[in-house]
Amino acid sequence: MLRNRIPLVFPILLLCFALVMGACQPAATPTSVPNYISTGVAATLDAQSTMQAAVQLSLMQTEAARPTATFTPVPTLPPPPTATAIPTQSPPVQPPPPAQVLPPVQVQPTATAVPQKLCLQAKLTKDTPLNVTGPSTDIVKKWEFQNVGTCDWNSQYDLRWVSGDDFGIDAIDLPAVAAGSYVEVTQTFDGFDKPGTYKSNWMFFSSEGERFGVGTNGASPIVITVEVKE
Repeated sequence: MLRNRIPLVFPILLLCFALVMGACQPAATPTSVPNYISTGVAATLDAQSTMQAAVQLSLMQTEAARPTATFTPVPTLPPPPTATAIPTQSPPVQPPPPAQVLPPVQVQPTATAVPQKLCLQAKLTKDTPLNVTGPSTDIVKKWEFQNVGTCDWNSQYDLRWVSGDDFGIDAIDLPAVAAGSYVEVTQTFDGFDKPGTYKSNWMFFSSEGERFGVGTNGASPIVITVEVKE
């Protein structure tokens, strides 16, 4: 910093010295007023020229003393880091709601239809097999029936032959049978002359001529089968 001040102080001192020397010179006795004025003006101009020269020299020295600007390269900045896309966080997958468990359906048991009891219906409870030894031998047949209908049988009910081989008798009389009671029927038939198997179908008849038999609906006939051997 002191070195930079020296060129600036030197011209100033030179200017001051010139002014002092000019003032110290003995004033010449002017011969006339115009000459005196001319001399003063000339001295003033010389002093101004000297001062301008000193200032110009001081400026030149100051300019020369200035340090040369040094170009400092701007460091190359690295490129900004590439922004990495932040993966979007997917919302958590919600588990499916638990399956709704429905209460078991109460299945109402199907009511079993109770068969209506018929007024006229019979049930075969016993059937004695026939033993035939030869032709022309009498055939003795035995049954046991139950009146499973809701109506009582009177003594005018009978068991009649309806189809098949003719056993020589068309009807068998029955005693009175109350509803729910049993009746045993025994009948003797004439034997057949020729060997073979004979079959006939029989049904019950009421006093009013209503026909009924055995089985679920009381519609099946009573079957008599006879085998005649030689």
